[in-house]
Amino acid sequence: EQFDFLLPYLNQLIPDDKRSFLTQFYSQTIQVTHELRIPIYHNVSANVIDYMSIALMISKVNWDIHDIMTQHNVYVDVLVKELQIFRTKFDDINEQLLPIPKAVYITVWDQILDKCFYTLVEGYANAKRCSNEGRALMQLDFQQLLRKLEKIIIDMKPLPHKEFVENYIKAYYLPEQSIEQWIRDNTVYTTRQRNALISMMTHLSKRTRMRLGQFLDDHERSRTPVYCLVITVIEMASALKAYNRFLHKYPTLAMSLTTGTTMGLGNIISQKVIEKKENIDWGRITRFAAYGYIFSGPFLRFWYFGLDKYFAAAKLKPVKMMIVDQMIGAPLLNGALVAYLPWSNGKSWQETKATVRKDLPSILKANYAVWPAIQLTNFYFIPVQHRVLFVNLVSLFWSTFLGFKTQPK
Repeated sequence: EQFDFLLPYLNQLIPDDKRSFLTQFYSQTIQVTHELRIPIYHNVSANVIDYMSIALMISKVNWDIHDIMTQHNVYVDVLVKELQIFRTKFDDINEQLLPIPKAVYITVWDQILDKCFYTLVEGYANAKRCSNEGRALMQLDFQQLLRKLEKIIIDMKPLPHKEFVENYIKAYYLPEQSIEQWIRDNTVYTTRQRNALISMMTHLSKRTRMRLGQFLDDHERSRTPVYCLVITVIEMASALKAYNRFLHKYPTLAMSLTTGTTMGLGNIISQKVIEKKENIDWGRITRFAAYGYIFSGPFLRFWYFGLDKYFAAAKLKPVKMMIVDQMIGAPLLNGALVAYLPWSNGKSWQETKATVRKDLPSILKANYAVWPAIQLTNFYFIPVQHRVLFVNLVSLFWSTFLGFKTQPK
């Protein structure tokens, strides 16, 4: 505003041939200065209070109580005292040094309250246990804080961002059938804050708690670069978008179709690229694809979901899932394939056993050189519903290798 006021006078002082510089200065510099205020005010608001100490004080409160309290906790008074000190300094600057515009006043206090209320939720999320009475005490603390804040910040009513704390406290009382939707909708809270809420809700069944924990786990993984890359590739093609819809409706059928198709394509590549056959053996491709459609696809669907459920609450969950997968799943799938192919081609049982003894060790050796790292990535980054698809994308090359190794001699 001050620069706008000065513009007519500057125009009179500056020669005509230099006014283009003044116009450029106003259009490119002055017009964006208000945007630079936000990070500056953010830095001011971040240093007004020791937010970490307040969060630590909140986390040390015993929320697992069995009596209704009538007195708020000490951290409320500490926070109010620090805000009052800042208000006094803020007023001194306004009255004695430099008048503070109303817009600046509101912006600074808005950012301070945003950080204060976030600190409250972060402190509440650090509670190990919380009873109904403890949650009532949180509500009492917050209401006392609001009353005191309204006396400090008299020009901002209602106080902004208070719903962030209110919604978090009230969510504790939601019935089991409503909490899942709340967890899914309220992404403004961090995964850790929502997980803490679930763990403290004693009225939730163990099954619901595990399901919501799995949802938050998958949601957190979906934000990792590896998963984002995979999903970007998937969403680039409309056919794969249709696959996701089909997967949601018919998960076993969708995973069987992708597995069988991938194995068939891998065998075609093996015959044309590696073996350099002029005429494709369609019978061999059919047998290879049928194994994926009938056995491998359905097996992987239930295997991955079963592993995920069995190790739901385990520490180092992805590592344990990978170890079990490679100790049990890999020998079973590869061994069954090596036995199935000669048997389905009319070989006798004795010939089939000889083929398994001959080919399986080298196939497993190659498997253990490649798949542990792939499966660790799969179990750590990829949500359970997309794990078979991820494996199939990698398996195109693996199926090419298997097609070559298991070709009729």
